[in-house]
Amino acid sequence: MKTFERRAAMCIATGCFVGFSPLGPGTFGTLIAIPLVWLGAQAGLFFQIALASAFFILGLWASERALKVLGKEDAPQIVADEVAGFLVAMVGIPFTWYWLGCGFLLFRFFDIYKPFPISYLDEKVRGGWGVMLDDLAAGFFANLVMHLMVRASL
Repeated sequence: MKTFERRAAMCIATGCFVGFSPLGPGTFGTLIAIPLVWLGAQAGLFFQIALASAFFILGLWASERALKVLGKEDAPQIVADEVAGFLVAMVGIPFTWYWLGCGFLLFRFFDIYKPFPISYLDEKVRGGWGVMLDDLAAGFFANLVMHLMVRASL
């Protein structure tokens, strides 16, 4: 792997090196996605889906390479999965502090506790796909709950 490719992959995978935080790198990785969630909310639903998809693909590319550099199966320093997962969690959700807080808590709940089928993805899928898919699923489940909550509040 070339030096530039390695550095770019590490920067993306670790959320501009936020993943090296000694306390809660996944939580900080989720927090750095907030400006992207805001940007998506301003641009509309199609852009939110495109942004989440792009970050998933970029995170997949970066995490594959970062795993090799870090020499671990699922390195906690990789937080691109949290960024992509939180973007998925917030697709189609109003951007207010209330909904942002609910989305954050729900996404972190699903990401940390990994109820089935998230746990299956976490245990059975390896490499960059393994890093990214469980957070994609956590984001999907958080998004589903959030949409039910939004509908219930109307």
